[in-house]
Amino acid sequence: MEFQLHHCGKVAEILELIVSQEVRSKGIGAALLKAARAQAVQQHCIQFEVTSNRKREKAHRFYQREGLEQTHVKLTEALL
Repeated sequence: MEFQLHHCGKVAEILELIVSQEVRSKGIGAALLKAARAQAVQQHCIQFEVTSNRKREKAHRFYQREGLEQTHVKLTEALL
């Protein structure tokens, strides 16, 4: 959680959320998101974000089912 100038407020961001393949589809990811979202609300964040590689299409569908929507495009450049 950090203040982000372009949002004019505190934003909670999950950079990596990993659930082991053998226990996926058991509600663990949804429970983790719910707990993280509750912490964000408690800390008065104005936005809740998740970062996910564009190739992780199943993860994107999961996040969308959980109420998140794609609103950003992230551009990067490898330096090494």
